[in-house]
Amino acid sequence: MNKEANMPYNGEVDFDRAKRVVINYSPGYQRYTTEWNDHYVGIPKTHPLKLHGIISKILTDNEQLKGIIEIGTYYGGLSVYLASECIERGYKPLLTFDNKVRYRPKLFDKLDVDFVVDDVFSDASIDKVKEYVKNTPILLICDGGFKAKEFNTFVPLLPEGSVIGVHDWGIEVNQEGIQETIDRYQMKPLEADLWNEPPNYPMMAFWGKPHLTNRKEVPVRPKSAKREKIFIGIPTTGSIRVELAKFILMMVKNPDYKFSVYITGNGTIVHNRNLICREFLKGDCDWLMTVDSDVCPSLDILKVLDNGKKIIAPINFVWKPWGLAPLLSKKAEEHGYIVTDPDAANSPDRVVEVDATGTTCLFIHREVIEKMESPWFLFEYDKEGKISLGEDYYFCQKAKKLGYGIWIDKGHMTHHFKNTSLKSVNKYLIDQVKKSEDRLKNKFKEELGKYEIKRK
Repeated sequence: MNKEANMPYNGEVDFDRAKRVVINYSPGYQRYTTEWNDHYVGIPKTHPLKLHGIISKILTDNEQLKGIIEIGTYYGGLSVYLASECIERGYKPLLTFDNKVRYRPKLFDKLDVDFVVDDVFSDASIDKVKEYVKNTPILLICDGGFKAKEFNTFVPLLPEGSVIGVHDWGIEVNQEGIQETIDRYQMKPLEADLWNEPPNYPMMAFWGKPHLTNRKEVPVRPKSAKREKIFIGIPTTGSIRVELAKFILMMVKNPDYKFSVYITGNGTIVHNRNLICREFLKGDCDWLMTVDSDVCPSLDILKVLDNGKKIIAPINFVWKPWGLAPLLSKKAEEHGYIVTDPDAANSPDRVVEVDATGTTCLFIHREVIEKMESPWFLFEYDKEGKISLGEDYYFCQKAKKLGYGIWIDKGHMTHHFKNTSLKSVNKYLIDQVKKSEDRLKNKFKEELGKYEIKRK
């Protein structure tokens, strides 16, 4: 960013200097600086007035919205407009974040704006957002310094029906940077034909977080009058990842569930997994969530329970000699398992049934554990003492014999940390590029052949 953007705040603002900062911000903005970099009620603005009309339409078309949060106050030009919309529509007052004060518009006090000067990713800021939202759909504007991170961090905290606007679309952020979150929540683009429409180029993308009832492939799980209880079991040999420890500390704060956490300290992996099952049955928890010590799920992982399945997992990856593989396993015709079933992996359905998966991160309903005879987990060996069936696939086999399906929610993935050779990673990436090139070459040959036939 231009160095002048870091000018200190002394209670006043040099509007000419502010305008130079904005105009010089990026070469990509040069073609529409005249419309963008003017004033709105005397405040420097970095958005075209056309954006106000688009936002107004979004708010009118989405009557469920009851508040607006803005990340990236800057000089407050857009903030004043958003605050006015809040008052006129009877919303909660505007909540806006910036990591420093460049200028505080006098209208902020008149419009009851809550201007928070802090890192938006701090615990205090996140708590502030949660307190503001309280299960009420809102419009969130991501316009700070890390727009993709803002989108990916706060979308999981917003209730269904919320709308998220992302500014500087195509320059500072694009769909690739937020695709995982879009897919996970099946978000839909809103007013896409207006995002970068000339001549004023609003450059703001809008995404809607649909209601669960509108997602055809994900049925609604009936909400119980009581809070369901989750037993988090972690088999270890004495240590866990820091990321997993942080996950647990955050997860137990979820007010919708009650949690028990059990971490084994020694023993073999099979012993530890069976020990976890026995400890689980001693209590009254509804779900066993088994998580390996080198894994970290996402904070919204409990949404996989909304699918209504008794055994379900997110996508867990493993590193095989041939490269990265998701555990969507299929029983082979002769013996053993195919690690990744291509039909399940390529299915357009978000939730797919498989023959087996790993216990890297797996949810098992109490009913399954109670019906299945101990041991729940066991290695099987061939005549020479080599493992012929892993303990996770052993569990899946027993579960299927009892009539339970093994399901994968492809909208969720875990972080699986492994020590591996960077040389092998490099080879894997090169092989993937070569395969892509070969596919393109073959496609080109096919098209060229069709062209030659037409010429003849």
